[in-house]
Amino acid sequence: QPDKLPRLKKIQMVEQAGIENLRIERLDATTEKNSNVLFHYTANCWVRCVESALCNYAHLEVARSTNLEITGSYLHDAHDYGAGGKAYGVMLHYSTGECLVENNIFEHLRHAMILQAGANGNVVAYNYSVDPFWTQIGLPPDSAGDLVLHGNFPYANLLEGNIVQNIVVDDSHGSQGPFNTLFRNRAEKYGILFSNVPPSDRQNLLGNEVTATFGLFALYGQDHFVYGNNVRGITMPAGTEDLNIQSLYFDDPPSYFPEGQEAWPPLGLPNQLNEFTIQSQIRFAEEQFIECLYEPDTTTVVGLVPTPASEESMNWKVFPNPVIRSFQVQTGAPNGLDLLQLTDLRGQTLRQWARPGPHTQMNVKGLKPGIYLLRGQLREGSWLSEKLIVLP
Repeated sequence: QPDKLPRLKKIQMVEQAGIENLRIERLDATTEKNSNVLFHYTANCWVRCVESALCNYAHLEVARSTNLEITGSYLHDAHDYGAGGKAYGVMLHYSTGECLVENNIFEHLRHAMILQAGANGNVVAYNYSVDPFWTQIGLPPDSAGDLVLHGNFPYANLLEGNIVQNIVVDDSHGSQGPFNTLFRNRAEKYGILFSNVPPSDRQNLLGNEVTATFGLFALYGQDHFVYGNNVRGITMPAGTEDLNIQSLYFDDPPSYFPEGQEAWPPLGLPNQLNEFTIQSQIRFAEEQFIECLYEPDTTTVVGLVPTPASEESMNWKVFPNPVIRSFQVQTGAPNGLDLLQLTDLRGQTLRQWARPGPHTQMNVKGLKPGIYLLRGQLREGSWLSEKLIVLP
């Protein structure tokens, strides 16, 4: 306005809307910037246990929104990998703030996780991204940044515990705002690279790993805080090996932390390069691409009488049973389970896992001791059931 006076505008937000346990496939290639899912002017919404295949602009776009949670999902592939807004995984922009993007898997995208245009106060953590790819750029096709700060002043974001191929702070839309923190991430290919036209100042880099022999640690700008980074086995800056901060937002290891792995935190000093990993990378290796861990559902009631299963698949094992923390399921069915549900004796669904594999750990942490019903749906459509005893 000519008078430069501040104005207030009341915004009607969409609240408490979520997408769960769903597969989306984009069939049409468009020239417009169309995303598979768009959250616009939303608050306290979520995406859990979702697979999104093939996108144009982004798989999940979040704009002018706050307090969203994106977890346990698998976002992969695109129709086009060229310039101008193509093949993004999760896009946080236009002042989106206080969102959590955690424990997801990204595959074969131009930019898997990207923050721009005033995104602030977000946490992007413990995600795995593999096989980045871009075209029309004149650089190696696998050098696309899969964890990216993209300019127009994103600030005060935390990027923690991710395993990706390339971390890029670029100048596509100008410089970044201050206090973005790269903490205990692993870059497995080209490393951590900052652009310099214009440079971005006052970024924080602590405990990151650059593992490839050709990986770079190329920083531009001024007044960065840099401490305890392990670049091809060399600590940068020298003399900062004593990094004793474990996490900047967890007090204890998260519930999805890899079973039997003693090291917390898994990435960064004092650990050796590539010594430990994160749950999303383990799930990718085991082809368990989505993770569906739900809080108790007090509204959904399921039937307790399963459809009979074939004789071959009746040989299923649930162990340990009784269980204290987590259990595994194995079945004689050749194609395994499509869905596993844990209900109470009234039929209310308490936990649900999609496509559990023979090595998937089903966590029962937080459930009261007692007797529960475990129901497994085979790929052929029939059901198995068994009692599960949870101990204190």
